[in-house]
Amino acid sequence: MESDWQPFHTLDLAAAGLLPDGWAEQVAALAETPEKIAIIDAPGWNFAIVEGDVLRARLPWFWTLYHGVMRDFASTSLGQPVFASNRLSSATTLNILRGGGATNDWHRDANIVTGVFYAAIPEGAGTLSFRDGDDRTAT
Repeated sequence: MESDWQPFHTLDLAAAGLLPDGWAEQVAALAETPEKIAIIDAPGWNFAIVEGDVLRARLPWFWTLYHGVMRDFASTSLGQPVFASNRLSSATTLNILRGGGATNDWHRDANIVTGVFYAAIPEGAGTLSFRDGDDRTAT
């Protein structure tokens, strides 16, 4: 059931000039780190993650954005103070989806606010959708 419900706000870090030179290459290199954890390795596609402690160590600029600009944006969007997670392993996570049909199933995040930072969106990629408890969906 589609509706006009809009549960999200958009902050374009690149358009705002907040990303450092070489950021895309740094993220791509991080996606190849030995600390990457395979979640699904199916024929033709896979899903892996790099946890927050590795992300913080390798992309300190992202950690600074997480605790500054992104937190402030979330607070403004929500209309109340937002505090960054103190659980380093899951505060930020790099999700790596590769191959035709790669997907991350419907799931519920434990936080009241979740952010998605797209480092690359391949041609023909799917969409990010949100669904609430009343089965309203927004894309």
